[in-house]
Amino acid sequence: MCSSDLEATGLRVSITAKRIAAITALGRYSRAVSSKPVLEKLTVAKNRVGQWRINSLPDGLLLGQSEVDRSYRAWAVYYVDPSHTHVVADSVTLPAAAKGVPTMLVQALLSTPAPELAAGVVSGFPAGTALTYGSVPVVGGIAQVDLTADALLADRPSRRAMAAQLTWTLQQLPSISGVRLTVSGQQLTVPGTGVVSDTQDWSSYSPEIGRAHV
Repeated sequence: MCSSDLEATGLRVSITAKRIAAITALGRYSRAVSSKPVLEKLTVAKNRVGQWRINSLPDGLLLGQSEVDRSYRAWAVYYVDPSHTHVVADSVTLPAAAKGVPTMLVQALLSTPAPELAAGVVSGFPAGTALTYGSVPVVGGIAQVDLTADALLADRPSRRAMAAQLTWTLQQLPSISGVRLTVSGQQLTVPGTGVVSDTQDWSSYSPEIGRAHV
């Protein structure tokens, strides 16, 4: 994210910008800690019809605040408090028009929380747990979350935490009414819930309960 001035000189385009923040591929939003400006140099070339076009780009996108406000949306991913009594929200920022929001939310959930939250939360997912097929399809309103065998290492409280985290995270989406949790295609046994769970099954983990204890 940046605010910038654009200057073209010959076949080179230089962009000087004030860095405001950065958004990672997993949607982690972090404000800039350095006041050093961004300087990007691009090259331009004529296309077949004689129009000048940029023909090389640096990695990533440079966006102004208005573009971020218009094109991105904040979502919550839920971890649990150390006593496993309630879920705690962490924020991620994802493209508003993206079709794979369920997948991106679960991928963010399986990563580490934001540094400012990390000391006060834990995750039920054992280290190394990932999506088996790299996506979270939604069939008839049910999010199908299939995890790698690492998830089998979770004990009873951790399995309950995993299910609660996934359910509270995914049921933000109006298109999702429940979550089915499997490991390599086989149903994962989670004490206290059936084949499909929803937030009613995990109401005791409500983030509102956690706020009431603060």
